[in-house]
Amino acid sequence: MSDSIRSPFRSVCAALFTSAVLVLVSCLGQAQSQASCTFKLFQLNSPNGFQANGVNDYGTVVGQAYFSPSKGFTRFSSGGVSYFTAPNSATTSFLARNDAGVNVGFYSTQGDVHFLRASQGGVGHDHDRNK
Repeated sequence: MSDSIRSPFRSVCAALFTSAVLVLVSCLGQAQSQASCTFKLFQLNSPNGFQANGVNDYGTVVGQAYFSPSKGFTRFSSGGVSYFTAPNSATTSFLARNDAGVNVGFYSTQGDVHFLRASQGGVGHDHDRNK
């Protein structure tokens, strides 16, 4: 190709490439939307603090409150709080809660870790993690 043909060809290619990049960037910008989040701060009467581990669609928060021994807690969206300590446990913690009101977590006793399932109907203990 001669230089007189290459120069306009390069200009057209550069213009097409620049246009493609601008279209791609504008599409990506439109694909993003502003997140809308609300936060509600709360405190528990735990002497050494607490750790929130999960929240369900109703705003119920579950976690671990640092008492001696540590207790699993459920903080309801209305502000009410309940605590649970597994029998003979060194630590109890809730990790998540579904919308049906079932908490899952763990508790430990003398080095063994047990999985825990708790609801209004009662508490279920699953198999040992260490066995």
